[in-house]
Amino acid sequence: MVTPRCQEHPRYPDPRKCAGCSAAANAAARKATEVQQAAGKEASTAARERAEVRRAAIDGCYACDNDGYLNGRVCHHNETARLAAAKGAAAARAALNQALGGNA
Repeated sequence: MVTPRCQEHPRYPDPRKCAGCSAAANAAARKATEVQQAAGKEASTAARERAEVRRAAIDGCYACDNDGYLNGRVCHHNETARLAAAKGAAAARAALNQALGGNA
């Protein structure tokens, strides 16, 4: 780890008056900037990869629109799950219809 003080002045009250402390502080600031930039780049790369995966899923799904929505809801691009949900919804409607005496 880079420290903002030189080795001769670990507790010097005003490190700006020492060229070594000033150089150490500048090195620490550069290192902090590098770490922050690397983290930002990593986050940006991860976001881009997620977006590419999402776009590929949308492009490969025949059920949803170009924005990834199916009937106003976010599509999960999983035909098996979509069919199971439709089958479950139909079964629930049929059960309600039967329970209500065919009036639903």
